[in-house]
Amino acid sequence: MNFKRLFSYLPIVLISFLWFSCSNDEDPKINSDISSEAQLQIDWLNNMLDIMEANSVNRKVIDWPTFRGNVLDAARGKERKDELDEVLRNAISLLGDNHSFIVKPSGQLLFGPSNLDCFSHSVSVVDIENVGYIKVPGFSGNPQEARNFAKDLQVQIQEQDNENLTGWVVDLRNNSGGDMWPMLAGIGPILGEGIAGYFVDPDNSKSEWGYFDGNSRLSGQDITTVDNPYELLNPNPKVAVLFNRACGSSGEAIIVAFKERPNTRSFGEPSCGVSTANLSFDLGDGYTLFLTVSTFTDRSQNRYGDRIPPDETILDQEALWVRVEEWMTN
Repeated sequence: MNFKRLFSYLPIVLISFLWFSCSNDEDPKINSDISSEAQLQIDWLNNMLDIMEANSVNRKVIDWPTFRGNVLDAARGKERKDELDEVLRNAISLLGDNHSFIVKPSGQLLFGPSNLDCFSHSVSVVDIENVGYIKVPGFSGNPQEARNFAKDLQVQIQEQDNENLTGWVVDLRNNSGGDMWPMLAGIGPILGEGIAGYFVDPDNSKSEWGYFDGNSRLSGQDITTVDNPYELLNPNPKVAVLFNRACGSSGEAIIVAFKERPNTRSFGEPSCGVSTANLSFDLGDGYTLFLTVSTFTDRSQNRYGDRIPPDETILDQEALWVRVEEWMTN
């Protein structure tokens, strides 16, 4: 297991819980009056539930016997994996983290219902004299594509950098997430070196992450590397960070990276609300569980996990850029 990839596929429908009963004298892991095919599905589900119980970010607040009973009762009599989609969606929903999901062998994604509003919308870009601008979009891809992505961001920074720049705008609006590590490596010259945040689990165990010498790094391990990394002419510039409700998951990790950084201020609207980290677990039969296991904290260890508000909430696009320019030039 590792944190090399944080995904941000976001459910968009309203929450609805399905409740089922399980008799008090019945072990939900054992079902005697079912076919051998149905028992295989129950065994498979029990393995998934064991993983959830051991690793979920909400593992200390969930009533696991009730949780397990609800899921297994819903699966009673189902003899094939393709009959379990609603059971799996229900299990994801009962986790209550709004971020976990399952990928089927076909590539179909199974989410739990959510009441999050993370829809993207149109945004404007305005040139500000003597201020650099870098757009950080969401990203998913293989390791070489990740390195290319990070290098491209640094090239864009290098091409704009000059001694007259007073600061930078880092635009995370509509960044729906994906893989945080190339984003972190690419924006590193503006972010600056050092620890930028932590993953914190329910036992308060921390894993630090940040940008170091061209590398995004987790707990001392380099993840995405930029060869010949660029260094700003002004190493401590003012930075305006822009984000909106469509900035989620790994996009929110980059928001957190800039939190508590000196000479930094954020503008826009509160983020999507999945500022948490997922790990992948192989469930067998071609299924993969992406389970939310920890919460983001910033370099000062302020904890997030929900929507992240900007320093200044400004919804109107014209007013947003007027305020950014005002802050940058004062």
